[in-house]
Amino acid sequence: MPQYFSGPSSPQMRLTMLLVGLVALVAGIYSGTHEIRASAASGHGNVVNTNCGSAFNQYDSELRDANFPALSAACEEAVGVWPVIAFVLLAVAAIILIRLLYMLIGPKIAPS
Repeated sequence: MPQYFSGPSSPQMRLTMLLVGLVALVAGIYSGTHEIRASAASGHGNVVNTNCGSAFNQYDSELRDANFPALSAACEEAVGVWPVIAFVLLAVAAIILIRLLYMLIGPKIAPS
């Protein structure tokens, strides 16, 4: 089992881990900053569209809540699981990239 953490690794394995880690990192950043839009019917029967912000930054919420309570509920529903997806992807990226760093600079165990 210790060889898994610090034993010899091929350049192909390191490159694969680097690429998977970077893809997870970029996907996590994208899903966290993904622009979320919602629409709801206003009191006059018109459909109102709004920009709900991103998964990590919901802006104009006080203004939206005061003027369009239906939009506030629509935005809360639209945001949904985006922050969870972003957190999971960023955690996976961190684990993979830390593992890769440990493979590159950690203590080495001679193959047996």
